[in-house]
Amino acid sequence: MTPLFERLEELRRMGALGFDRPGFRFIETLLQRSTELDGAAGERLEMRARQRLSALESALRSARAEAEAALATARAAGCATTELGALYAKGDFREVVQGARRALLALDRLEGGGVDRLRRLHRRAMAQGLTLPAATVADIERLVRDGATLDADTEVLARAIGDELARALFRDAAAQARAVLVVARAADRVPDDVGPYNPQALSAQTLSLIESLAPGYLRTCLAGLEDLASLRRLPEPPKRPRRRR
Repeated sequence: MTPLFERLEELRRMGALGFDRPGFRFIETLLQRSTELDGAAGERLEMRARQRLSALESALRSARAEAEAALATARAAGCATTELGALYAKGDFREVVQGARRALLALDRLEGGGVDRLRRLHRRAMAQGLTLPAATVADIERLVRDGATLDADTEVLARAIGDELARALFRDAAAQARAVLVVARAADRVPDDVGPYNPQALSAQTLSLIESLAPGYLRTCLAGLEDLASLRRLPEPPKRPRRRR
């Protein structure tokens, strides 16, 4: 088995078929055809398969980390279900994130009226240091202050803002859990016998130090790196034909 087939098999074990079955099968076909052709044709197919494989691997690792964080957040809140675990095992990472978000929203909705829930969520956001838009903060303060005299329409508004705040809290908690997973994985990948200047060891130590000193900064850095990684999944621009002189 060639190294590219080994990488593809590793992605299969990570749930690539459930994450992107058409993309996985396309890469598999490209690799198979590249072994059947000789010369430049086989090399071109192999190069194309390598590019697709790298893009799928980047997208899969990012989605899997986000799903792990969402699942950990739901478990911590006590609303994780066996269905979410089954979706994760199957590789349906997008649905894990959506399902965890829905479960947390449903959990919050069970805890009293719209204004009481909004007040509780606002206190949680302040405790977590979550930054909110000034307009949203003004609406929250007004609704909490005038909560006793709210009519039905304003109660609907309180619930809508509460939903928005709950989603922001979920994203923040998921980002925090994802950062913890990144730091733990970096430490696990460091070989037992390394020198003082080993790149993996230095990277793991740096991430651990940033997490202990400024966890918010670490989450921001990881979000930026994820944005950069997403650029690798964009299709290559078409090559412009050369003008004949």
